[in-house]
Amino acid sequence: MLSLQRNHIIDIYCVVDDLVQKEKKILGGRPVKMTDVEIVTILVWNICALKQKTIKDIHTSLLLYHQNDFKNIPKYSAFVDACHRAIPLFENILNIFLEKEVF
Repeated sequence: MLSLQRNHIIDIYCVVDDLVQKEKKILGGRPVKMTDVEIVTILVWNICALKQKTIKDIHTSLLLYHQNDFKNIPKYSAFVDACHRAIPLFENILNIFLEKEVF
């Protein structure tokens, strides 16, 4: 079994980005700091590599180890909101991974 390295998060981002259908941007409102693709990448990375149990742990790990990978990491409360916003996309991506065995 192959072990995941820290740089594989970029590979996961590329796969998730390729699988996501591009949506039209909605004008108005405050722009998000992290896209849904970035949030889903982080959640998939957590499932594959870190296996952390709470969103707080995921956010802390993100701040400690992935500042260079994700430049606009929001504060914790905004990160939780972004995770909740990305749940439908996350579910779709997981279904695709399980059906097609992408990894």
